[in-house]
Amino acid sequence: MHLQIGFTLCARFHPLQCFNSKMLASFIWIIAVYLKAFLVEGNPSTMQYYLVTGGDGQRLCSVNDPSSIIFVQSPVSCLLEHCVPTESCLSANYYTDTGKCELFQYRPTDVFRIDEDCAHYKVRERQKS
Repeated sequence: MHLQIGFTLCARFHPLQCFNSKMLASFIWIIAVYLKAFLVEGNPSTMQYYLVTGGDGQRLCSVNDPSSIIFVQSPVSCLLEHCVPTESCLSANYYTDTGKCELFQYRPTDVFRIDEDCAHYKVRERQKS
């Protein structure tokens, strides 16, 4: 009885009104993540930082002591929420295995180590307005 009523209700309304709510929530979450990644302060995020790699394209990680350490869910959060918006943050290490985000308020020396679970990002020079 309930299946027939549900089908009848879906047939009367626009198909989007019968869309699975879990799928809709997932879709909205994905859109929010992409908006966060590409529309920070009105500029594409890829213009604000870059990944440091070795000569062979390996990901490198700074061995310097960070200015601060936080734990986040993604490199996007590490960079776009905690590093790029602040004038003092110049670079960051992000560890994919633990979510650790190391923020640097100084230019690290050019001593890096190869680490598959860590990536070092540098903030590009900021435009002075």
